[in-house]
Amino acid sequence: MYAYLLRRLLLALPVIFVASTGVFFLVHMIPGDPVDFMVGENAALDQKESLRAQYHLDDPLPVQYGWFLRDLARGDLKSMHSGEPVFTALKAKLPNTLKLAAAALGIAILVSIPLGTMAAWRQYSWIDNTSMMAALFGISMPNFWLGPLLILLFSMRLGWFPVSGADRPLSLVLPAVTLGLGLSAVLTRMTRGAVLEVIRQDYVVAARAKGLSEARVLVRHALRNAMLPIITVLGLQFGALLAGSIITEEIFGWPGIGREVVGAIQTRDFPMIQGCVLLIATTYVLVNTATDLLYAWANPRVRLGGGEG
Repeated sequence: MYAYLLRRLLLALPVIFVASTGVFFLVHMIPGDPVDFMVGENAALDQKESLRAQYHLDDPLPVQYGWFLRDLARGDLKSMHSGEPVFTALKAKLPNTLKLAAAALGIAILVSIPLGTMAAWRQYSWIDNTSMMAALFGISMPNFWLGPLLILLFSMRLGWFPVSGADRPLSLVLPAVTLGLGLSAVLTRMTRGAVLEVIRQDYVVAARAKGLSEARVLVRHALRNAMLPIITVLGLQFGALLAGSIITEEIFGWPGIGREVVGAIQTRDFPMIQGCVLLIATTYVLVNTATDLLYAWANPRVRLGGGEG
């Protein structure tokens, strides 16, 4: 197990390097001069040239890439606007994004796994048909539509939840629901399909023949053996939540990594954009590694290559 974990972490380094390199060159393709956003288009030319020299923006792109790698290796990326170390700023934002992603994932799990399991247990019944229609509706609702709709209904009309911010516990509800409903739609269909695959297997039939209750057969034998594809989707979707929460954070004014990315793009703060993407990529890789390790817990028959642990 430890050898496998070490190998996965070592393999993650090239992935993170490629992601950081890609984002470096992509951000330089964004139209607009970062210096103009810092001091304004009407600032004195000598002031602009001084700032370009300070941030190496007057160097050829390969040279700028060398400076970027040096600063990254030193952990010395700094915002062009505030001068604050990028990773210090992101360290303050990351807990909010993780909190939002975890809450959204929790909502998705609480809704989708019971609903998908019941739909498989009562295939083609009204439970199955209703849950699949609800899942289709959930998949079809983009966050940029659902979020404002929830604000209009539950914040503006009913006054139950704050419109934006993260200063109160209730501030988490609407953004988490916005993210969680879309994910629960995907997980409901996945859970239904996975349970249907195992519910007619011989060991499930044998469990029923032993006189076990239907609930015990369904949860202990069918659902547990159907968890591998569900865990796969959960791991991938949790990583996607970290990257995909950008729109939701912006809609609800949630002070997380996603909103920081939007602000950095708007002001052409290259180091901040690079730091945000690098942090998201690293978290994504770590989440996928943790997902692989969960396989052994969900199904001991799955063997992880590279060692027994």
